[in-house]
Amino acid sequence: MNTKLTADEKKKFVETAEALGLSSSSALKVLIRKFNEVGGFPFDVRRSPTIDLGYPNLFRPKIEGDAVVLPASWRDDEDDN
Repeated sequence: MNTKLTADEKKKFVETAEALGLSSSSALKVLIRKFNEVGGFPFDVRRSPTIDLGYPNLFRPKIEGDAVVLPASWRDDEDDN
């Protein structure tokens, strides 16, 4: 198997593998074995959600008087208890 990596990607991969006590070859073998065992990636693989970082209440909730008003979309079923 051959794959192209940037020099930075390869450097970080080798450093991370070594920090875990593995060679880069052993780290790839672990990934391949787990990939085959679970029938795909052994971790979530998806694109990051697109969010509007300019939305004014994204990081700062609305304050009304002494109360914090969170968007209804932030609620989950456990909030009713």
